[in-house]
Amino acid sequence: MSSAVVELRLDGRDLLLEGPADLHDRRSRRFFGTILGGDITTDGWRIPARSHSMAQLVLRVDSYIGQRGWTPDRDDLVARDIELALERKRSFERTAAAAREWKAGKVAVTEAELEETLRQFGWSETRKLRDHQRSGAMHAIAAGNSANFSVPGSGKTTTALAVAASHMAAGTVDLVLVVGPLACFEPWETEAHAALPGQLKVIRVRGTRDQRAELYAQARSGSILLVGYQAATADQQRVFDLAERLNVMFIVDESHRAKRFRGGSWAPALISIAKRCKTRIILSGTPMPRSALDLYSQLNIIWPDGQLTGTADDFEQRADADFPKLRDEVAPFTIRTPKAELGLPPYTIKTHEVELRGIQADIYDLIAGRFRRTLTTPPTGRRS
Repeated sequence: MSSAVVELRLDGRDLLLEGPADLHDRRSRRFFGTILGGDITTDGWRIPARSHSMAQLVLRVDSYIGQRGWTPDRDDLVARDIELALERKRSFERTAAAAREWKAGKVAVTEAELEETLRQFGWSETRKLRDHQRSGAMHAIAAGNSANFSVPGSGKTTTALAVAASHMAAGTVDLVLVVGPLACFEPWETEAHAALPGQLKVIRVRGTRDQRAELYAQARSGSILLVGYQAATADQQRVFDLAERLNVMFIVDESHRAKRFRGGSWAPALISIAKRCKTRIILSGTPMPRSALDLYSQLNIIWPDGQLTGTADDFEQRADADFPKLRDEVAPFTIRTPKAELGLPPYTIKTHEVELRGIQADIYDLIAGRFRRTLTTPPTGRRS
């Protein structure tokens, strides 16, 4: 007896399914309707891509059809999206394996090989990498797309520059795009000129929309573009065009600023940009200022098809149920240098008493007097 056939075809940003009556049974209603957010039709379902890429959505639906024992009948566009999704999945699995091997002590690139690559590319002898920076660079090379969550002051900028130089030397990257707060621009300029003197052209992408568009259009290999969060969000199409023209390494500095779990404009824009770049790094000394959910958008920047996180609902459930397990699952792609490794002593709190003078004393007395009156004045009535 032959299995039932389910037709899959694309209609704009929707995936259309037609097939047996079982497409409307309770199990299918839960999967296609509740989980994927589809709308039931006479012969099947219409499922919008929404939070998934179309390739992800097609792969999930195709997998479900196989589990039910049905035979998929895919049009050419659906077949292409499935192949793209499978290739991304294979790429993720390869890099995850390489990252796990690196953390287990199996290195694909030795320290000596990294240093020789940097030397030949023009890395300054006066800017030798410290041990933890060398480890961070080697981890990022092994992981392909990675997060450096080392404490402030550990030299994450220098580490990221070493990774960029290694990729440029290998010809896998032409240009580095750094998105971050405006305060990070000067450290990037300073460190690039110190570590790679004369090797890279560092450009601040500022000014009007037209002026920024001209800077993107003029960008060439061997450049570092420094872009603010707001500008990157506004200039998405310009960045897409840049990534179409050149192989771009995407670095998000102070990535916790794009931590919003749902909503907002920065995180979706950065994730869209990330999808078009060859390799990706996020940098933050405080990756979880509020909760584990702060990691969701950041991890989706380095793996923008959700390979590390799953859907937002899945990630929230995993974070609430067993955060240590979730941490272990993403650990191959993250590295952190703690204060102890930098030889820094534990912090101490010292208090200093300073006499208030002038207007500061007047403001303090005014506030303190108001609170004192509030606390000592008896209530005049009672609410019913």
